[in-house]
Amino acid sequence: MKSIIKDEIIKRQKLESRAIIDRIIESNDSKIVIVAGAGTGKTFIFNQILKHHPGSNTMVLTFLNLLKQDMLKSIEDNAQVKTLHQYCIGILYSKLG
Repeated sequence: MKSIIKDEIIKRQKLESRAIIDRIIESNDSKIVIVAGAGTGKTFIFNQILKHHPGSNTMVLTFLNLLKQDMLKSIEDNAQVKTLHQYCIGILYSKLG
C-alpha cells in the first residue's frame, strides 16, 4: 500500500515539474530567473529555452565560474554565458570608458 502511494506521489510530482518546466520554456518574458541546486537541470532548461526561442539575444548569468564553463560547452554559441561578476565588471568598464 505504501509503495502505491509513494508511486502516485512521484508520478504527480513529475507531472507538476514538467508543467512548470514547460511554462518556463514557453515563456515570452524578457527575463527568466532560475534558482536551483546543483544537478537539478538548470543547463537543460536553458538549452530548452534557447531551442524554443532561436536567434534571440540571450544572456545566461551564473554565480559560479565552474558552472559557466560547463554551460559554455553545452550552450555553445546560442547565448552569452557570463558570471554575474563578469557582467557587472563589463557594465562598470563601459560606464568608465
